[in-house]
Amino acid sequence: MEPDLRMSSPAPTEEAPRRASELTRLEALLRDARPGLAICSISGPGGVGKSYLLTRALELARPEAHGWLQLRVDGSNASLRTDFFGVLEQLFPRGLSQGDATFDHFSRLRAVAQAHRDLSDDVVEELSQTGASEATRAAVATALKTARLLNRAIPPVSRADSDAMTEATFEAVQKLKAFSARRGLVRRALGLSLLDRVRRELFAVTAESIVIDLQAALKGLKGRRRLLNFALGRLDGVDKLLLVIDDYEALAPVLEEFLIGSLVPALAASGLTCVMLVLGRDELEVTHSGWAQQCRRWLTEPLRLQPFDEPTARALLREAGVPEARAQELYAATQGYPFLLSLVIEEAGAPGGGSALFLRRFFERTTRWMTPTEADWFVRVCYLERVNHDTLARLFPPEQVAAVQQWFEKEPSIRDPQAADFVVRPLIREKVLRYQAVRSPSQHAELSARAAAAP
Repeated sequence: MEPDLRMSSPAPTEEAPRRASELTRLEALLRDARPGLAICSISGPGGVGKSYLLTRALELARPEAHGWLQLRVDGSNASLRTDFFGVLEQLFPRGLSQGDATFDHFSRLRAVAQAHRDLSDDVVEELSQTGASEATRAAVATALKTARLLNRAIPPVSRADSDAMTEATFEAVQKLKAFSARRGLVRRALGLSLLDRVRRELFAVTAESIVIDLQAALKGLKGRRRLLNFALGRLDGVDKLLLVIDDYEALAPVLEEFLIGSLVPALAASGLTCVMLVLGRDELEVTHSGWAQQCRRWLTEPLRLQPFDEPTARALLREAGVPEARAQELYAATQGYPFLLSLVIEEAGAPGGGSALFLRRFFERTTRWMTPTEADWFVRVCYLERVNHDTLARLFPPEQVAAVQQWFEKEPSIRDPQAADFVVRPLIREKVLRYQAVRSPSQHAELSARAAAAP
């Protein structure tokens, strides 16, 4: 998720109407929503202002005052990025701002999550009884947590998810009793239990449970469905659904297949009025072929954000009291990115703007959407004037070089897109190196020497 940007409105320029038009489009998407599903992709490099634009649009549209249930999840919590039900339970929480805050409107989802946890415990316990190593048990538990091992689209145990397993353990996992559906006359007569459905079709039963929970909350259930789901209550004055998925790239590993193959089709068939806003660095159709092949009918025209142009950026700096000569220099340093502009405005205008405390805030805000491993890579990369396999080898073990290079090439929020080589944005590099020099002088000296060493 991008940092909160709290900047003044830009002066009237050609850029300002374009941003106003984007706000208008988002407002219209909510104001003119019709029954059915509409998915809008809001894309652009990290730091370009996607989260800020959405926040402003929601402030203007006031969806909760017009019958919308607004639910949101973002990738800021690194521990949730590999936890399928952790992400879903953040998106569909126990307490809602509307109605009774103690009532759980997503109890069916909670039941599926519990069944999945029970099954995962059974699998790990059975592996322990068969003598599997601790490393293997941990690898299987991690794969179960991502939900990749249990759904109809992917085999119960996928070779792609078993890199940490030996061939013998892989074969043993496939034969675990915990993965087998219960048998017997009563089971054949009554059909599959919830646990059996979790084993066979986790994504499908999860999507179905979410949709029933939502239908009960927004429309109310009737007839037999009402009797079977009597504990599910309706929200007063709410009849439409707004789903916001922020920092899509961070959440895609656990959500993408589920969204494309199960939840999006289920929402589209539910009869609900639903708008889904997905914020990411790339348009949805670029991230996975399934968005174009299976979900195109529900995609609206995407919003693609770009950095502020020079007149707009300089107007923002001028409003913040930055001298004109300095404004030109800062525009060149920030390249018009709202996130970087907000930081240099803060540094220029706030007492202690160049202090160690400011440098720490700068670092924390720049690395906010990174995992701890990525943040460590980022610090080391900042010591390099150019980032390539040869220079990375000065600071990283050989086995990490390719992974770090690939990661950096896909991080436009810190990479200079106008440079002929792969390099860190000059402003970011300067601040991070100053922070490291204050924070850890000996390590700073060591990394500086290693980065400057001839290959």
